[in-house]
Amino acid sequence: MLNTKADAWDIIGSLFWEQGRQSAKPSQPELELFTKGIGEGSRVCVVGASTKDLVDMLLDRGAEVTVYDFSQGMCSSLEQAMGTAPVTIRQLDITAPLDDELTGSYDYVLNDRLINRFTWAEAKSALMNMCTLAHDGEVRASIKLGHYPMDLRMIAMGEERGTLASFYDRETRTIDFSRAGTVLDDALLPHGDIDPALLLEWYRGRAAEKRFEDEDVVSLATAIAPTNGKNAYIVGRDTFADAGDTTLFTFIMH
Repeated sequence: MLNTKADAWDIIGSLFWEQGRQSAKPSQPELELFTKGIGEGSRVCVVGASTKDLVDMLLDRGAEVTVYDFSQGMCSSLEQAMGTAPVTIRQLDITAPLDDELTGSYDYVLNDRLINRFTWAEAKSALMNMCTLAHDGEVRASIKLGHYPMDLRMIAMGEERGTLASFYDRETRTIDFSRAGTVLDDALLPHGDIDPALLLEWYRGRAAEKRFEDEDVVSLATAIAPTNGKNAYIVGRDTFADAGDTTLFTFIMH
């Protein structure tokens, strides 16, 4: 069964890279970090069709690029934007069990702040699947650490109104936009030029998301079940120059 969060991304489509806020997309230095060492013939998978700039750079470097997204709307928007570019775009739920034949299909699996869109359980499944796709290669996943500014606005309003417990779990630092009611309406911050009514629908469809700290990412890697006798390890951390609260983690299976 497809993750129900896909419906939220069907709503946004190409608006994410056309009208969304610039800080939600990787800058040029961050794209360079993502693509370091990747060149002609590298088999690369990008998980998340919203990261169009990353796909463009990989193609410029001669990589063989496949893009997966659980949203058919995002896939269709990217297909239209890429035109005749030599990229494979497929709908795939990275939080669902993978077909065995996909194990080790790629040298690199890249994703930009995708983990931030998930609960702990979803993030664990997603990272396990990404490590399986790059069984003998690398997973490079950027993860925003801490809360977003809008989270903090919602938490403050929830405390004032006595409704915080209905949409925020302090112990796990998980926020559920679908349960926030008018707090979400009143705390909403702009996302570039995307229409506010559409934003509200998008956030509510995204539902529950965990906020991560570095130790959570370590625990996430540790929690991944061994695949073909290999465990997941973090072998690199690079802080984004233009988003200091975001770290590019490199994972390998060993």
